[in-house]
Amino acid sequence: MRFQKTKTKIICFLFALVGAFALAGCGGGGSDGSDGSVDQESTSVSASESVGSSDSQTGESDTQGSDDGDLSGSDSVEESDSGSDVETYWIHFSDGESIINSQEVVYGTTPQFPVYRARDGYVFLGWKHYTDGSESELISDGAGRMLSPWEYDFDITVFPETAYQKYTVTYISNGGTPVSSETFTMQDEIILPATQRENYRFMGWYEDEACLGAKVIKIPKGTKSNKTFYARWERTYTITYVDENGNRLGETEEAIAGEGVQLRVYIKDGYAAIWTGNRRGGTWYNMGFSDVVFMVVGWEPYKA
Repeated sequence: MRFQKTKTKIICFLFALVGAFALAGCGGGGSDGSDGSVDQESTSVSASESVGSSDSQTGESDTQGSDDGDLSGSDSVEESDSGSDVETYWIHFSDGESIINSQEVVYGTTPQFPVYRARDGYVFLGWKHYTDGSESELISDGAGRMLSPWEYDFDITVFPETAYQKYTVTYISNGGTPVSSETFTMQDEIILPATQRENYRFMGWYEDEACLGAKVIKIPKGTKSNKTFYARWERTYTITYVDENGNRLGETEEAIAGEGVQLRVYIKDGYAAIWTGNRRGGTWYNMGFSDVVFMVVGWEPYKA
């Protein structure tokens, strides 16, 4: 019975307390003209700020934890990086006067060598490295290919190895005795050889295939190109001297068409030879297009 009365009193007290709060709320709303929603919003904001403060504190803690992780991670990364560090070195390409290019090379890999463009009259043989003072070692060919396994692991400077460019002179003999081709450099002077052909006179070498223009006697020093020369020929005709019995008198003479030949002077027993056509020795005969001309001797008293 006493318990029920006590319970009843507690319930009444609670209702009274709720009512008091309600009256206080109504009184506040009437005093500033605001309604309860603003207070709730304000309360909500205050709560939010409180949460934010809490979050901020939590965040600082997280940040500290993250810093520790980053440092550890950084140490870990550094260890990882140091474990995967790429070792490199440099190859410097010089033309003998200055560095014209540089290439960074990863240790253990084979570098790619560029092709050097040599000056006119020279040929690029490859890149060389001076190993000991004036001693050099060719380490690539003219196409940039390695000549032996790459063994360098330090910075080096390489230089182009060049030589005089070789050119070829070709002779087209046009029916004459073949003439072998030969090579030369811009430092050489080449005197062109002669060639032979039966019943023809060699007139010289020409750069023009039809053998027009100037005859070439030599390739001058400083020439920087291949050359081809063509042989020019002229048909030769012979003059044969015979006596009244058909016996040959001395050697025959050769001439090309249109060329003048001075007839031979022949004296025997106080008589001088007179040749075919009443031509005296010492006079000129203009060679025509006849393979063989016979000069048959006649005689007249020799007059000194």
